[in-house]
Amino acid sequence: MITSTGPPRESFLLYFGRRAVSGGSVAPNGVYRIEMLIKPERPGEYPVSVRLRLSDRPLPIRTYQYGADRIIILSSAAPTAVPTEILCVARRAEPTPTIAP
Repeated sequence: MITSTGPPRESFLLYFGRRAVSGGSVAPNGVYRIEMLIKPERPGEYPVSVRLRLSDRPLPIRTYQYGADRIIILSSAAPTAVPTEILCVARRAEPTPTIAP
């Protein structure tokens, strides 16, 4: 899940790499929240960003959480510069060990 603020009632898109994978609208109070589910991807590093649909302007990312992991508050890590992009690292899948009969 990614949360932050943006222009009230503006539409946005969630980008994974260069692909738009989801979208939504900023709430009337200026807060947005969007779930991000990462399915199996090719190994590599993928930038993740949230951008306004009409202007392509990036929105800040203040918090993110993946699955049951703890919430990461980016604004406390860098209070003077809230990032507009985070990096997702997809690791090579490990085969499931097989037990011989």
